[in-house]
Amino acid sequence: MAAHSHDLFDFLLGLHGEGGLRTPNRVMEAAAYHLPCHTRSVYNKSNALEVLRLAGVDVRPVRYSTCCGIAGTFGFKKGLEGYDVSMAVGETLFDRIKKMNVKIVLTESSVCKMQIEHGTSLKVIHPAVAMWNLYKT
Repeated sequence: MAAHSHDLFDFLLGLHGEGGLRTPNRVMEAAAYHLPCHTRSVYNKSNALEVLRLAGVDVRPVRYSTCCGIAGTFGFKKGLEGYDVSMAVGETLFDRIKKMNVKIVLTESSVCKMQIEHGTSLKVIHPAVAMWNLYKT
């Protein structure tokens, strides 16, 4: 079973290797990309980032990726027991994203999405949604 299970973006990279991704129907504005801690620790890379670039997206990884601070459910707790500390932990990431001068952020993590939205007030979407928006007719 494991040999036949693939990450979506690993699958799309395979399609590209078999002749490429077709030209998108739309153009996407420049976007920041945050590689979630758990993805970084498991894969040590981002297939999503590579696929987005192959689709022509000006996607800019956040340099020196840092944690968004939410750490699972930790950031959902109140005060010094969670949210306040999680926002302080994420401040470096939020500042780096704000300095990138983009209007949209991409990340695979739904909890990172919420945390980055709170910390930057920017729109955050999953890379699969970005791809859908590029290729839908």
